[in-house]
Amino acid sequence: MQNIEFNYIKGSRKDTFFVKAIIRSPQQFKEYYPYLHGNGSMLNLSLWALKQDVFRFEEREYESPYPVKRTKKNRTRLVKLKWVANTPIVTFTENSTVFWVGHDGDYITAFSNNEYFSKIECLQEIIPEKVELVDGGYEWE
Repeated sequence: MQNIEFNYIKGSRKDTFFVKAIIRSPQQFKEYYPYLHGNGSMLNLSLWALKQDVFRFEEREYESPYPVKRTKKNRTRLVKLKWVANTPIVTFTENSTVFWVGHDGDYITAFSNNEYFSKIECLQEIIPEKVELVDGGYEWE
């Protein structure tokens, strides 16, 4: 209905996939935002960027942080699992801003190198009035 463009990318496992929505107007964002927030509330990765498409997908190799037990020929040993998976990558360019819906949708984190968002008051202008903004105090190095 809102004429939103969607790109679907299959994940490395049969039950994973990524959806990239191209939002071109404030009205489209207003209509699509409940889906963004809802997905973040269900512990799915839910990100969006302003003005620029800073997202891409790459295969990356991973290793489990903790070893697991593997038994072969009656010998048990601890091994770290390794796998390759499609991973969303964010590349910041000049004046990039990315938002991430946090755990259970309880918060939204904003990452930005845009000078406009260097003050929390500027960010408050684009966030609904009912949302309380808190400065986490993190500084990029």
